[in-house]
Amino acid sequence: MRIEIDKTTAKIANVNIRKEKHGEDEKVACDLKLSFLTGCAFLDQLAAETIEMPYEKLLYDERGNKVALGISAISYSNQYEDHEIMLSQHIAEEENQCFSDVKINKIAVTIESNKSVGVSIRCQFYPEEDQLTWLAERMTHEIELTVVPPKQEDLADQDLLAQNQAEEDDVVATQG
Repeated sequence: MRIEIDKTTAKIANVNIRKEKHGEDEKVACDLKLSFLTGCAFLDQLAAETIEMPYEKLLYDERGNKVALGISAISYSNQYEDHEIMLSQHIAEEENQCFSDVKINKIAVTIESNKSVGVSIRCQFYPEEDQLTWLAERMTHEIELTVVPPKQEDLADQDLLAQNQAEEDDVVATQG
């Protein structure tokens, strides 16, 4: 599954730094909660496989007013892996931060007026120390958010690796 966000103004709502065990080693992990306002077409990305009608027609009338369906918020259990997020503060390109191998989940949406939605997402990744400092310094500022999905060939490579691993596991299981 893929999600894409292009140069959207966002706020850092929360940064949670924690340790994770990786075998014998401990690794610093980060949960980053971001919030932003965007057009309701964003919802169509999240439900591309489950809903045939665009959310805009479901939630709003022709003038952009909310339709009284009793829906004010939507939570998604979707999980998007291996994405890249780029954060900048509109100052200088060298001030941008890029985080790789990001898992995006806990997506919550509030239905706003004028065909827009408020969105919060949790991004999980393994940051470098300087990236944590960068995030802490921008807790109260607006930032620009870009989310880049994995390339199709990356997804195909992952499927092939998973298939090869499953075959190796089968061989080991039959030999053992």
